[in-house]
Amino acid sequence: MIDLNNTEIAFKHRSDRELRNAKFIFTIAKNDTLSRIGIFFLELAHRAKLPVKRIIRKLLFNHFCGGENINECTNKIEFLSKRNVNTILQYATEGKNTRTQFDDSRDKSLETLNSIKEIPEITFIVVKMSGISSHKLLKKITSDKKLSETELAQRNRAENRLRDICVQAKKNNVSILIDAEESWIQGAIDHFASTLMQELNTNKAWIYNTFQLYRTDRLNYLKQSHKQATENNFILGCKLVRGAYMDTERERALLFNYKSPIHLTKKECDDDFNSSIDYCLENTDSIATCLGTHNEQSSEYLTQIIAKNNIDKSSSRVVISQLLGMSDHITFNMARQGYNVAKFIPYGPVEEVIPYLIRRAKENKSVLNESNRELEIIIKEIERRKRNN
Repeated sequence: MIDLNNTEIAFKHRSDRELRNAKFIFTIAKNDTLSRIGIFFLELAHRAKLPVKRIIRKLLFNHFCGGENINECTNKIEFLSKRNVNTILQYATEGKNTRTQFDDSRDKSLETLNSIKEIPEITFIVVKMSGISSHKLLKKITSDKKLSETELAQRNRAENRLRDICVQAKKNNVSILIDAEESWIQGAIDHFASTLMQELNTNKAWIYNTFQLYRTDRLNYLKQSHKQATENNFILGCKLVRGAYMDTERERALLFNYKSPIHLTKKECDDDFNSSIDYCLENTDSIATCLGTHNEQSSEYLTQIIAKNNIDKSSSRVVISQLLGMSDHITFNMARQGYNVAKFIPYGPVEEVIPYLIRRAKENKSVLNESNRELEIIIKEIERRKRNN
């Protein structure tokens, strides 16, 4: 079994000061009261446009983000590459609502693709469908309600924006991860993703849809998607995650009096997550998988299934990824052992990335629940360095 506990390997790139900052961040993250207070003041500062850019940059932005532009990300991308870790890049600005803003988001993705085509270490970029289409439209498409002529035109523009990005990505030898979102808009996203996979994934998985396995229906949907792929001769690209919208999903189900789409227990979610790993790795001839996880048990399980199915550790069909600033013990220990590992690097102007940081803090409670372990290994490395000094 792979050893993920070598903190010297995990934090070799972190200075003592950076480790102390990380300790501070995850001490707050593991405390529900302190994290809620932190999120409140972050939201307040953003709404009131308070001059807190310097503080946020030093405390949070530099830890979790690559930079304000691609040039600022270059050092981190090169550093990761030297340690056998590829990059998943996302322009992480949010809160777009108008046609002009949606077009601008598409153009930013195209600009990103063109500026990174000479950087082979960037193997994926992330596209968030609600960044190039209105939430209201995606909700109506998902509900299967009839669209007006105006809405049909909006739908076509949204699909064309996504197609423009995906076609350009394929030309530039970069794959696209289409982000998963709330269940009440996910049906539209699934449709767009499936259509473009069938169109473009003929010889390689250029387009990946994201499957949130905390949803009770996603394992079956994964199998249905694979059936569609085999019947139509394309490769299914799938990113497997547990999920990031648990509280909002349950609150909405309660508010509108319908059955929550989320598993009742963590074990049920874990079981579906592991079953999805099994299924995807049993079908690597027709499925390419990107596993997004900060869970040690899932990471270890993946290595076991890779060995069981005699899959090359470095296969492009199986990638494991973590967010920048989190789970470095998984990232760098697995990369050192030759596994195909990638780090998710968000970037963008500090002021515009704040909503992304707030959303991550709110939605990724499943990730923040790992903060006890994160804090434990950070403290372990700090103590190791003290002993060796």
